Amino acid sequence: METALIFLYMGLGILLLKSDIRIIYGVFTISGFFFLRFLLCPSCPLYEGKNCTFQWNEFGKLFGIKKRSEILFRSFTGIATIYWIFVFLFPLIIAPSRESLFLFILLPIVILQVIRCKKCPARDRCLFGSFVGKGKRA
Repeated sequence: METALIFLYMGLGILLLKSDIRIIYGVFTISGFFFLRFLLCPSCPLYEGKNCTFQWNEFGKLFGIKKRSEILFRSFTGIATIYWIFVFLFPLIIAPSRESLFLFILLPIVILQVIRCKKCPARDRCLFGSFVGKGKRA
């Protein structure tokens, strides 16, 4: 559900922004999403198991990407945090007339993300997960 909302948000951003900005936002969001799935996911401690709360590890496995060293996982989550901030804030700043539409989609994404992070066994090794705080271990 959350992945569908994320794609809806990005799609509306691409659709509703002005043409030049639309191209920049579209290329950045789509290429960044794939970049993170090919770098971040394989370095995640949960990549080979079935414990990924997003199931995005299955995307990398579909393309035959092997597990990578976990040493860069925290750095990659830092890059991912910056990426997601841009993806979600850019349409809000650039298209303020559509702000309520973007916020309507963004609110459930944020709520679901916080719930997932609190359940994620790797949250203590993830930059974003460390912001969410300590919850019950899954």
